[in-house]
Amino acid sequence: VHIDGISENNDVPVIIDLGAVLPTDYKEANITLYHVEDGVANQMNLVDVPALHNDFSYDPTTGEVSIALASFSEVTALVAAGNPWDGTMDTSWYNNTDTEFTLTTEEQFAGFAAIVGGMASGIEQDTFAGKTVKLGADLDLGSKNGKIFTPVGYYFTNDANNNGTPNEDKADIYSTVYSFEGTFDGQNHTIANILQRTWDIKGDDPHYSLPAEQYYNDGMGIFGFVYNGTVKNLVVSNFQSDGEYSTTGCVAAYASGSSTFDNIKVYDSNPRAYNVPNGGVVGYAYAEDGATNVINFNNITVDSSNKISALWGSWDVGCGGILGRVNGATTINITNSTVGAVIDVYNDVCGNYQYYQYRYSGMLIGTVGGDTNPLTGGEKVNFSNVKVYIG
Repeated sequence: VHIDGISENNDVPVIIDLGAVLPTDYKEANITLYHVEDGVANQMNLVDVPALHNDFSYDPTTGEVSIALASFSEVTALVAAGNPWDGTMDTSWYNNTDTEFTLTTEEQFAGFAAIVGGMASGIEQDTFAGKTVKLGADLDLGSKNGKIFTPVGYYFTNDANNNGTPNEDKADIYSTVYSFEGTFDGQNHTIANILQRTWDIKGDDPHYSLPAEQYYNDGMGIFGFVYNGTVKNLVVSNFQSDGEYSTTGCVAAYASGSSTFDNIKVYDSNPRAYNVPNGGVVGYAYAEDGATNVINFNNITVDSSNKISALWGSWDVGCGGILGRVNGATTINITNSTVGAVIDVYNDVCGNYQYYQYRYSGMLIGTVGGDTNPLTGGEKVNFSNVKVYIG
């Protein structure tokens, strides 16, 4: 934008409406305007209504920009790539009567996670069974700003008695599951820059009320637990995690029941897990005693930009390009899929652990079966039109 001869004394600004020149729905912190004066770039001031020389306004609903200048200037706009999440959440979009929702901001997606996890203030936990949640925009979950994203739903194991008293021998271990049971349609949008660490998401987030030892102990992923659910048409970029005793998958930590993952692409990700299953899409697929499950993976891409890592010292691990581990009466169907991920497993002291599974790994599935007696739980794996790239 070139403005010539606005004010003889450079003290009477002219308001200029530039129109819809910027993207919509961007946070103010991501937009910076400069104008050049006497060869020097000066940062402009973002205000609600431009009035003084060097002011500008931005309307996030339309992308329209207005500027106030009183001198010859060249104006340059810098817009930060993406719209990173600032850690807040928004649940205002939710009600308990609609059966379809579209999420367009990181704050809404964080609110969605809290609702499924039973952690949204004033809202009863919702599995979204029979409901569809759509993604209406690309999301940046803020890992480059150090933000930790807690999963959508969770699986938690508590080493205590059911009445809450300490259990020294851990013989009475019980689980709590808050699962996603609906349909999540990413509409081919990207969820990018996800950061999770076991030690940061076990209740330390100030938005949640549970103490640190009682939250997200056992699952890391965009989804903590998917049960009889569908996740489809989603691109995942730059999922990063470090987990101790936290089953991990870039899309979901756990999957059970009749669940489907369709048209999923994972890029530039490095899920890292210690002592638990870890997968490029799902960490652990399993069936409870007496249940029969079918988990479908269709049109999956996990290319060589990804590294699936079992951290040093891990045991009892399954590390796989698509699925870390499957257990119980579960049928796994993998069709029309391509995997080229790096499986980062170094079995340095296997000889000392010959009686245990010790970092079992595979390009598609890390391990199939029980801890010491595989293939006794009715596990079945079917492949159709699957490509694996090695090296």
